[in-house]
Amino acid sequence: MPAAAASQSDIARLLSPYAQPASPVAADSPESSPAPAHLLATCPHLAQLRTAGIAEALVTLYQHGEYAPLWEDRYRRDALLAELARLADDGLYPADYPFSQQISGELDLCAELQVSSEYLQALEHLARGRFDQQRLEPMWAPEEAGNDRPALSDWMREDLTDVSAAFEAARPDLGLYLDLRRAYVRLRDERPEYEPIADGELVRPGEQDPRVMQLATRLRAAGYLPAPSPTAAQGGADEALAQMPADAADQPPADTLGPELEAALRHFQEDNGLKTDGVLGPNTLAALNLPLQDRLDIARINLERLRWIHAMLQDEVLLVNSAANLLRQYQDGERVWQTRVITGRPGRETPLLESRLNRVTLNPDWTVPPTIRKEDMIPAIREDLAYLERKGLIVIDYQGNRLDPQTIDWHDPRGIMLRQPPGPRNPLGQLVLRFDNPLAIYLHDTPDRHLFSRSQRNISSGCVRVEGVEQVADTLFSRMDASKRARVERQRASRTTHQVAIEQGPQVILGYWTAEADNEAQLRLTQDPYGKDPALLAAFADR
Repeated sequence: MPAAAASQSDIARLLSPYAQPASPVAADSPESSPAPAHLLATCPHLAQLRTAGIAEALVTLYQHGEYAPLWEDRYRRDALLAELARLADDGLYPADYPFSQQISGELDLCAELQVSSEYLQALEHLARGRFDQQRLEPMWAPEEAGNDRPALSDWMREDLTDVSAAFEAARPDLGLYLDLRRAYVRLRDERPEYEPIADGELVRPGEQDPRVMQLATRLRAAGYLPAPSPTAAQGGADEALAQMPADAADQPPADTLGPELEAALRHFQEDNGLKTDGVLGPNTLAALNLPLQDRLDIARINLERLRWIHAMLQDEVLLVNSAANLLRQYQDGERVWQTRVITGRPGRETPLLESRLNRVTLNPDWTVPPTIRKEDMIPAIREDLAYLERKGLIVIDYQGNRLDPQTIDWHDPRGIMLRQPPGPRNPLGQLVLRFDNPLAIYLHDTPDRHLFSRSQRNISSGCVRVEGVEQVADTLFSRMDASKRARVERQRASRTTHQVAIEQGPQVILGYWTAEADNEAQLRLTQDPYGKDPALLAAFADR
């Protein structure tokens, strides 16, 4: 005999004991509890959540309607099926919510709750990510950061009668995410497989090679070259000749890597984190020939990374992408500034972290970090003691007393630090933006500003050098009253080190993602300098 359809009283009897006073548990907080044993004993196949206990989430879901069943409404069921299918556009898998796609007829109590648990899980995946970031790509954050996370109700609409609106509310509204989502959908639906460009010798600007015509076709398809006019494309050689400009005789032959094609290739190289030399070489060729499925998979895992980031975003944030070496400043979700940065090289990677900017150091001195001191500087000092003078370094003890380098055993130096006073050669430049973290990481200026023009900028020892960092500092100082601003200006001009406290500074997120898209939904892949992509690709493959 089939089980009875779920009733309002059945749902209330099972869930109401888990109702808590109005004090929602913050997502990702340690107070989030697992599903109570009684609920799982009654309905053992409920989908689970990472950022809240399933009992808490179900109570939040059903309380608004006084525990009335949700899924006996055929229109709501159809809306759920449609929204689960749309998750494919977010790089998620509708098949991860199988029970909800098999329902028909009346639902008993556990079937009703199982559909609801998958519904909540789908919303969580969309709002918070399919996987646990701390397991795959751990990010340091202060313990109190969890208190700033949106509560469960922020990604679960209080009234879920409009299923489509609930999914739309959960979907990240960050421009980076939405642009990449559009590019993913476009690539998946159009499936533009390109004929691979054959291997061969380097092709430099101005050189001829039969593969140049393939290169032009590939760059045109990716939006880096304008499409030929429809008349010329359809009318054959005579029409093409008629369309040529008056100075067509000055144009290079079709198999020559001419100026227009070189510029397009440089643009492609820049977007993909390659050396921007306009040369068709092995690394550029590999990026051009990356198979369609690989491009889709990379876009998918980066939609996941952007879901992780969006879940922690606050009103004002400095967001660094260490893969693309860019910093973006956001205010109320809108990007207000972007600049280039230099981040850690492989082996000394810039870590993933979240913190809050709370002070600025003016005219900083630089105490050499232990790793750089041990691995880079002490070996150089052993070779030539004059290295200290050339680099403007002084030797001090742990109390800050200056020491005579001649008296130190550089084969076994103990109890010393190396410090560089403020000045034009100081590697921290003129100011440092600081935020609490145990990794001695900060954002700072640099005297070597020519390095920002490099296409591959993962060359630091972990900290982030910021082009135009003074613009961020000036914005922070502009919020101070007139007397404080005047004092800061005097301190800046003094050429001595000063610390300036910043109240309510912006959030700082040091993140990592290897795919973005432009406003026209063209996918732009960067390199994966820290080799993080394979583990996340494997997680999606093995889910």
